[in-house]
Amino acid sequence: MQIVHNLAGHSKDPTHLDGTAYSENKMLPVHQKLNDRVGLCLAYTYKMMLCYLFGNTNEAAENEKSARHYLDAIAALYPFSQYYFYRTLNMLQELEHLPPREQKTQREKIERSRKKLKLWARYGPANHLHKSKLVEAETSRAGEISGKIV
Repeated sequence: MQIVHNLAGHSKDPTHLDGTAYSENKMLPVHQKLNDRVGLCLAYTYKMMLCYLFGNTNEAAENEKSARHYLDAIAALYPFSQYYFYRTLNMLQELEHLPPREQKTQREKIERSRKKLKLWARYGPANHLHKSKLVEAETSRAGEISGKIV
């Protein structure tokens, strides 16, 4: 719920989950102490989403790395696909700022995520088709695919 408050402009810093519904400063230590992998993954995934949406790609990448450690805990939950969607968009944003050697690795990760999103779009178009199309468009914009523009 805190992510909704942040998106609506009801927080001091829109990229931090601190407000009336949730406080990352208080809850992340609790999640860690209890080994609450779902809570940790969701918190870091939502922070990644907010950082991406508010233009902080470096912090989004850090939160993505943190979420990745707990990703298995949410494999059956909808935010699992959100993780891959925002992760891919953020990687596409970072791509042009990376040295050529790192770009190759990043492109491979982007391609793997695109395949997941396409698969989910095929079997759950109402939930995933628009995300897959947006990633395809952003990939085209970033010069990753040639020919067909989505």
